[in-house]
Amino acid sequence: PVLVTFWAPWCGVCKSMPSNVSLAQRLLGGRAHVVSVASAWNNLGQVEAYVRDGAVDYPVLLGTDADTQRFQIGAYPTLYFLDSEGRVKGAAVGYTTTASLIIRTLF
Repeated sequence: PVLVTFWAPWCGVCKSMPSNVSLAQRLLGGRAHVVSVASAWNNLGQVEAYVRDGAVDYPVLLGTDADTQRFQIGAYPTLYFLDSEGRVKGAAVGYTTTASLIIRTLF
């Protein structure tokens, strides 16, 4: 399974999520993967500051406007939960607890 998070460096709610996502990643261990996508960024410095200030310790991809449209991102953070076959099995928008991240990713 994979947890994919889309976030924007200017999003206040997004700034509260890295610790939840990092903890979920550690608790999931090798049972699932975590990937995040930086969206709606103006320059690389914004993304770097978010990663540094949030102590992000999971992969961060640089998203484009086309990615935002393709994945129908209308608000941040947006999370997708993929099964082991890569199919979307759920989604969430807004703040999500660590427990919810783990449960939604595994089940």
